Amino acid sequence: MCKKIIVKVIIVLLTVCMLTGCWDLYDIQDVNYVVAVGLDYDQERDIFISFAQMLDFTFVARNEQPPGSEPIVFIGRGEGKTVNMALTDLYKTAQMKTMWSHVTSIVFSQRLLENGIDEVIDGYIRYPESRLSQWVFATSEPIDDLFATPAFFNLSTLLTLLHKPNEILEQRTYLQAKRLKDVLIELKEPGKDVSIPSLSINHTQWNQNKKSIDKMEYDGMYFLKDSEYKGFLSLKDFNGIHWATKDNERYPLFLEKDNEKLGVLVFGPSDVEIELVNQNGKPRYNMDIKIKADLNELMSDSTQTELEDMSEDIIKNQVRETYKKANEKEIDIYGLEYYTYVHHFQLWKELTKNEFKLEEDSLGDIKVQVTIIHSGLLKYDQSAEEASKEKNRFEN
Repeated sequence: MCKKIIVKVIIVLLTVCMLTGCWDLYDIQDVNYVVAVGLDYDQERDIFISFAQMLDFTFVARNEQPPGSEPIVFIGRGEGKTVNMALTDLYKTAQMKTMWSHVTSIVFSQRLLENGIDEVIDGYIRYPESRLSQWVFATSEPIDDLFATPAFFNLSTLLTLLHKPNEILEQRTYLQAKRLKDVLIELKEPGKDVSIPSLSINHTQWNQNKKSIDKMEYDGMYFLKDSEYKGFLSLKDFNGIHWATKDNERYPLFLEKDNEKLGVLVFGPSDVEIELVNQNGKPRYNMDIKIKADLNELMSDSTQTELEDMSEDIIKNQVRETYKKANEKEIDIYGLEYYTYVHHFQLWKELTKNEFKLEEDSLGDIKVQVTIIHSGLLKYDQSAEEASKEKNRFEN
């Protein structure tokens, strides 16, 4: 009996010895968590500059700081001859182990884009902790200033455009946010112009207790093709992109005639069809846009047909003006070459034997059909005064 007990004890001890343990486990307070990376390039010194945004680990666990305190944000700066050398330069003063697997956003400077990003992206994604789901931005602002821009109400810096870019785009679709994997895919697509959202700092729109505070904002898009820098277009420069894409979620349009306010329409996604016509070896692209809208405000006695016709003219003009401004910088903002590559491959091969170049008249006819599907409380055949009375009766 005693021998059996001894054998059992030995078996148990051997089994326990075979169990694995977390020998390399780190306590959460003993690790630096980087949540955003910025990359810049200094041409004069021929070096890459890296920025890392870190948050206090106790602050990550809760969204709000104690009353009267400000969010704790640490911003590091490193330099090196390559991207990886610039990032690992941060280890010199990191004090503790640094984790990169929590990075949600990467920001490229305009100087870096102008120098080329092939080497940059290749070096960055080779690091095993780099995730392709990170949001991608570009900026002409100092990256450390951008990383220091706070959220509202002493909330976590994770609740800013830098880390949650789609929150405001669902309410007003200025542009489309991009993930690193999308940029990588598009850079490899023949004939594809790649857009990267631009972030800047607005110093005046908001104030706290009568003191101006900085807030991030979208201010345009940077464009690349075959990893080469094409240029920058501000928000005002590409009003037409909202109507020529199916990705638009919500965008308002103010209607005015002879300095008289008529109303505001809010548009959803567009149904866009492109027709390629080959004229003497030159491609010409006709665009057919169908889009639905809600009437958000009515400030005149205009009929539904009048509002639809006016918005169609405005949209048509914006689409063409946006194309002209982009074409001046040789930016294919509507992806017409890529459309040719996908749908007319043999023609694309012929056109690219030399240099595929879109002319100002390459964008042909633009047809726009607007349908107002919801008018709220107001009726189109009422005068403004009658509509106001009806609205008051309804509210009372």
